[in-house]
Amino acid sequence: MIPTVSQGRSKIFRHGKANTKYASIPSKVATDSSFPFKNGERVIVEIIGDTLVFKRAEKGASQERESETKEEEVAEGAQGDTTRKE
Repeated sequence: MIPTVSQGRSKIFRHGKANTKYASIPSKVATDSSFPFKNGERVIVEIIGDTLVFKRAEKGASQERESETKEEEVAEGAQGDTTRKE
């Protein structure tokens, strides 16, 4: 078992009508020198039993998906432009 270095109370909340849930990370935990994430870093969220686990996302996989999405958006935009310029 991994020893607990810092812990704090938090809550899960929803913003707006979306079903997306957010978890706030208390300052005491986020500023601990052993906190493993940086602002803006992508993470994988897993449910294991009754525990919510955050893991660092693989950089290559997420960047690859973002690149594919941007390419698809560009392709859709090009196909959607049916106006003729004269």
